[in-house]
Amino acid sequence: MSANNTAMRGQMPTNAYANSQSESYSFFGVTSGEIFKALRQRTHVILFFGVALISGLLWIAFLARPNVNTLFTANPTHYFYTSLTISYALLRIFSGLFFITLTARIIGLDFQQGTIRIILARGVNKVVLFWAKMLAIFALAIGALAIFIAFDTVWGMVMTSLQTHSTVLFSSLNADFWGAIVYYWLSLVINTVATIAITAFFTVLGRSLTFGQSLGLGFFPADNFIVILLPLISQLFNNTTLLNISAYFLGPNLNYLPKELAPTLTFTSTTFPASPATAGISPLIHVDLTNTLTVIVIYTAVSLIAATYLTYRRDVLE
Repeated sequence: MSANNTAMRGQMPTNAYANSQSESYSFFGVTSGEIFKALRQRTHVILFFGVALISGLLWIAFLARPNVNTLFTANPTHYFYTSLTISYALLRIFSGLFFITLTARIIGLDFQQGTIRIILARGVNKVVLFWAKMLAIFALAIGALAIFIAFDTVWGMVMTSLQTHSTVLFSSLNADFWGAIVYYWLSLVINTVATIAITAFFTVLGRSLTFGQSLGLGFFPADNFIVILLPLISQLFNNTTLLNISAYFLGPNLNYLPKELAPTLTFTSTTFPASPATAGISPLIHVDLTNTLTVIVIYTAVSLIAATYLTYRRDVLE
């Protein structure tokens, strides 16, 4: 009896491991688990409300200008379009910081805490886990972006109406206005996807939350700073063709994207001449929409493919 008990005890770990390996996991089940974990992390919640708070405070700062009533009375649609696209441009920056942190934490936290070994030991494929995390990130980011945009737009309309003591704004926003705004929303979505892809690659490369977040946060400032230096380098070497390189940097193309998308609309009203506001440096030469989208797609696709390949090829030993 003792020998049998000893034998049974010796087989239990093997059987338990075999049972865990035989368990089936659905892709969307893993994805929902990642979303559940992300929503319960206090850091994500604090950052989310922090972005919303900054967005709300920016409108208060906009409306503190002394000539608000004059500009609004001259043309309510023109004024609000300009103000709203400025707030969107700033929202792109602050929401981008949130999405970089979110991506680095969802992918890198399992490596940093060592829980990645437990997940893989239970039979989840490495590539499946990576793309489940990516789907969770995209779902959370697009959902958060939609909330940010809705809040920014509605809050801006309310604050503008209170400041000007008028409700004329609500009736002056015509189809041309909303058509242009939809294109700006599209640029924000494209920016979000590209930002997440770049950060995901850095996080997978370093297998670290800190590494991914640091390089993700540093990539776009460095990208813009290099473009700022190009005119100096061009003068130093007396070679103006160096300016053409700026057309292939991700950051400047993302900065300029709203201006590339909005002009594709035709406005029949002469009272709507405003172009969408942007933040950050743009390419130093003229680029068209095809070039801008091509650069963004290449950076995004290469980042995701490289991250997937690294995930597939490398073993988790630590």
